[in-house]
Amino acid sequence: IKKAKIVKRYGAAVVVMAFDEVGQAATMEDKIRICKRAYDLLVGPKVGFPPHDIIFDPNILTIATGLAEHNNYGKDFIDACDWITGGADPSKANLPGAKISGGVSNLSFGFRGLTELRDAMHAVFLYHAIKNGMTMGIVNAGAMPIYEDIEQPMRDYVEEVS
Repeated sequence: IKKAKIVKRYGAAVVVMAFDEVGQAATMEDKIRICKRAYDLLVGPKVGFPPHDIIFDPNILTIATGLAEHNNYGKDFIDACDWITGGADPSKANLPGAKISGGVSNLSFGFRGLTELRDAMHAVFLYHAIKNGMTMGIVNAGAMPIYEDIEQPMRDYVEEVS
């Protein structure tokens, strides 16, 4: 709260990572719980932070690692984006005005060295994340293909794991 008041005084935006005392938010439920708690603290009477200056990073985590608990990480991020922003219908936002960001390369970390696959994973993920409310991402835009340009069967394979 103390630091948020300083940020607000300077008129800057704030990026809020989805971490709390327990750790990093991995599931959709954790992402929602942590982001809602932060939003309520920031926009509440103690700080009065403008909602349009809040950027959440609900943690893009590595998928397709072989561990079952990682299977929904991509979907959980995208669903959390939709819940936070209302996705295609901002009137349904649960945290109105908030933005979403994330480090997209985290998604494919398990596939280091397979550049074409990683780029396709990032493009497919962004295609769905943007439709569901993601407003900005940390990406290598010059290397990323356009969703429609990803050849089959690669696009179908990536859709399956994303």
